Amino acid sequence: MFKFIKSKTSSQKYHSLPMAESDRNDHGDRSSNDSDLPLMEKELSCHKNEARTRGFLGNLKLAMKSPVFIVSFLLFQIGVGSLFLAWRHSHRFNARLKDVSMHCRWSSSFLEHKLRHQAPLLDQIQIPLVPRKSYAQYGMGGLEIWRAEPSEEVDKAWERVTAEYLFPVKESDIRAMRKDPSVVVPMPDNYKIDGETTYMAKSAVYHNIHCLDYIRKAVYRDHYYPNGTDDNPFHAYHTAHCIMILFEHLTCSGDPGVYLYRWMEEFNRPIADTNIWRQCWDFETVMEEHNERAVKDMTETDVRKPHGVKSVPAPDGVMNIIRNYQRTHPDYNPGQ
Repeated sequence: MFKFIKSKTSSQKYHSLPMAESDRNDHGDRSSNDSDLPLMEKELSCHKNEARTRGFLGNLKLAMKSPVFIVSFLLFQIGVGSLFLAWRHSHRFNARLKDVSMHCRWSSSFLEHKLRHQAPLLDQIQIPLVPRKSYAQYGMGGLEIWRAEPSEEVDKAWERVTAEYLFPVKESDIRAMRKDPSVVVPMPDNYKIDGETTYMAKSAVYHNIHCLDYIRKAVYRDHYYPNGTDDNPFHAYHTAHCIMILFEHLTCSGDPGVYLYRWMEEFNRPIADTNIWRQCWDFETVMEEHNERAVKDMTETDVRKPHGVKSVPAPDGVMNIIRNYQRTHPDYNPGQ
């Protein structure tokens, strides 16, 4: 080990020794930071660092030749890659949904005629995807409650997924949907967002499920309408409306999956296997986030049209049904 002995030369004698020009600082004095002791320590430190670096690199080269290291490194890369893809997928899925959203607007250039998509629901809620198996095959598992006959439990399940709460939107959302905001019903002032008036809307997904439930009740009409439907002049019209809504939805957002045919022991002809896997919305998460943002303390029937507001005429088909029913029920007025 090196031992350094302090010089016994007095400071006066030390300063009287001749110095090279390069050893002087701006004031003509030798800097204490450039003394011989720190210089020697730095030199030793450099040699130690070089030795450590060479040792580390040597060990790394040996480790890289090990099968365990190679497998571990590959697994690490796969893990990091999977996390990145999952992150990117979760952040881009809403953008991809906007590309096929029904809520869209034309670009400012008429000649381009390009659609720029905007969906109020997708701007506020992240839609997670999950793999989900369909259980449409007869008697092949799944949640039986959705195909079960009417009961109190079944009705509660359907009521939970058909709760059509109001969902306030902004004027910019309405214009993005290619609608006229001047005839859209505004929400009360206490539902403003950042000081901006919001307007009355609902989520289409719940309307579609409502229509499916309405058709379900029509199938079990003896249970749900034991006295018939004569007191509801819109029953047939409503059912037809729901059939059209679901047809439009299914032909707009078609399922790209395929189902197979299998041999079954009891049958001599091929039998369809409609239990297929899909990438689906995590509907429970969507419903939870939607309901957190929805308005639950009022409904559209709580609002009445103010005098003088801009409005649009009702469809002829609707007015014809009302007039025909009023011939035998003169007090019937569903618009009040």
